[in-house]
Amino acid sequence: MASARWIAAAWMVLLMSWLLAGCGGGGGTTGTPIPTTFSLTVNSATPPSGTAITVIPADNRGATSGTTSFTLTYNPGTTVTLTAPATSGGNDFSSWSGCAIPTNTSICDVTMNANVTVTAIYGGAVAGTTYYVSGTGDDSADGLSPTTAFLTLQHAANLTKPGDTVYAMNGTYTNSSPTGDVLDISTPGTPDNWITYQAYPGQTPQISFNGWEGIFVEPSAAYIEVNGFSILGNNYNVTLQGAQNQSTTNPDPAYNGNCISVDGRKGTATQRPHHLKILNNIIGACGGGGIGTLQADYLTISGNTIYDTSWYAIYGNSGISTLGDWNSDNSTAYKIFITGNLLYGNREYIPVLNTGQITDGEAIIIDSTANNYSGATISAYIGRTYIANNVIYGNGSAAIEVFDSAHVDVVDNSSYGNVLTLAVSGRGEMNLNEASDVNVINNIFYSSTGQNPAAVFGSCPSCVFNYNLYFNGTNSPNSINGTNDLYADPQYIDPAAQDRSSVDLSIAPASPAVRSGTSYLAPNVDFNGNPRPSGGGYDRGAYQP
Repeated sequence: MASARWIAAAWMVLLMSWLLAGCGGGGGTTGTPIPTTFSLTVNSATPPSGTAITVIPADNRGATSGTTSFTLTYNPGTTVTLTAPATSGGNDFSSWSGCAIPTNTSICDVTMNANVTVTAIYGGAVAGTTYYVSGTGDDSADGLSPTTAFLTLQHAANLTKPGDTVYAMNGTYTNSSPTGDVLDISTPGTPDNWITYQAYPGQTPQISFNGWEGIFVEPSAAYIEVNGFSILGNNYNVTLQGAQNQSTTNPDPAYNGNCISVDGRKGTATQRPHHLKILNNIIGACGGGGIGTLQADYLTISGNTIYDTSWYAIYGNSGISTLGDWNSDNSTAYKIFITGNLLYGNREYIPVLNTGQITDGEAIIIDSTANNYSGATISAYIGRTYIANNVIYGNGSAAIEVFDSAHVDVVDNSSYGNVLTLAVSGRGEMNLNEASDVNVINNIFYSSTGQNPAAVFGSCPSCVFNYNLYFNGTNSPNSINGTNDLYADPQYIDPAAQDRSSVDLSIAPASPAVRSGTSYLAPNVDFNGNPRPSGGGYDRGAYQP
């Protein structure tokens, strides 16, 4: 039976560290990164070698192709397109790994901002089984068609094998016991054969729960996609007074439930959750976190709307959090993507257990990937995290925080009016605390009055701020200004709409953010999927009008 386990024990060993949040001194590095060269290593799987790959453009030595495994060298910021043959070693092409955006096409794009390893995978997918689940279904049916659908998501999940798809049709799916999960995922897929849990096309299945998790991903799970669900927690059915009076020795899931939780703590040295895609879900009103991962690797969290979470839990939660990321391999390439999400109303109202203080409620936090806290059993995370095109407003703490973590790029995000909780006053819309190797590029940070557009606490070696646009409030006492940072009104279209879901942080044509950004680290599309660049340049923020 799942519980608040993804967060409770981990936070016990991190609580004292969290009290440092918002405290400290020091500052970040400014300006443009020093040019160097990066290596692109190209591998193949099944077969492990002998696959001819073409590349555009030529590398610094003039190479335009190679046979796996081989290595190329490029200047920073170069976008490289690799094309794999349709077959190799008698096997059909299946997918690429390590690309900027994971893809099952023969083309892989990477941007050389670090050493990158990509792998062309052959072997092909199996013909998986498609199961159907409906709010009017029957678990005694065969589940193999819309008219013979199962009733519960868990029944379908218990039958899945690599390559299978579970289609959720209209209906409200609830937890069967007061402490239970609606969907507990433990069966893994494979690199060629993911297991997909997806809303049936044109339908809107809803997970509504008052237990510990709406969806819980076990340590054994890998190569899993969760796509298109509406997940509603219990916040609107309880009160702040009830949450304030809850037991701390026997916590009630009615106040502490997480919308989607991924927990690797009970995994092994070689098996914790990895290769997970959480896409296009509408997630709200969970007393605990919106999407929270602990000791996981290779995550794509994209296209989700996350609102009104983290209110009543005693464990310190946020809208999106990755805590203590785990190295499933030795790659230093991008492995965690948090892109194109909309986040608002996520904040803490209840002090964290045993501290008596509110410490969290960020929209997005990359948390303690140094893994150097007392009791840590895994090494520091070496993969890169890419946070781009997110739209963030009205949250309790920072829009984006990097805490005791490294290797993070924060690019082309738009924020407005966060840090609403008095207990965390002083944190920036962008907050770096004991971080390192962080690039903060092309963002718009519009702070609440009296707060900071950006702030750096503690030392921050190899941290770069540049091409950002700041407005309102004061800025951090630290020197964080990049050569091309601007202080100006971004001219958001409707940042203070009475209906929170209608807030519009796109920018007016005359905004100083228009065509004043940089291509460095920029995503190929904006929040709405429009191409970057357009109109002759790159815009700052999440939108490219």
